[in-house]
Amino acid sequence: MALLNTSNGLYYIDKYGKKITHVNMPGDLDFPVITGINENTMTARSNEVKSTVLDNALTFLRYAGRGNPILPKQNISEIHITEKGGMVLYLLDHTFPIYLGQEKISGQYNRLIKVLKGLYKKDELSNIAYIDMDYQEDKVLVGKTKSG
Repeated sequence: MALLNTSNGLYYIDKYGKKITHVNMPGDLDFPVITGINENTMTARSNEVKSTVLDNALTFLRYAGRGNPILPKQNISEIHITEKGGMVLYLLDHTFPIYLGQEKISGQYNRLIKVLKGLYKKDELSNIAYIDMDYQEDKVLVGKTKSG
C-alpha cells in the first residue's frame, strides 16, 4: 500500500499498517511515503502501527487508489503526519503542501478533488503556495504566490 519512513529506515506496509519488509535499496520505491510516525506508535510484538493517524493516511490512499484522474494514488508522493496528528499531502507534480487535517478523510479527499479540478481547469497550479483543507468548517484556503 505504501512506504513507511521510520528511524530504522523504510518499510513496505500493507493496507492495515502492518510492516511487510524492510526496503532494500535500490528497490521498487513507486509507492507513496508516509512520514512523521515515530517509533513510540509501533507495537513491539506485531510490528503494527497502533495509530489512528496512520489509519487516516491509509484511508486517504485507498480513496486515491480508486482511480480518479484528478488525484490518483500514483500522483501522491508523501503524506506527512504532523505532531498533532494532522496530515500534510505532497504531490509528485507540484511541490506545495496540502494541509488535510485529521478528520473526515472521505470528505477531505472529495473536496480536494473539486479544488484541484478547478485549479487545473484555470491553469493556476503553478501559482499555488499551499492548500489548507482544514482551514474552517466547509471552507478551503488556497494560498497563492506573488505574481510578477
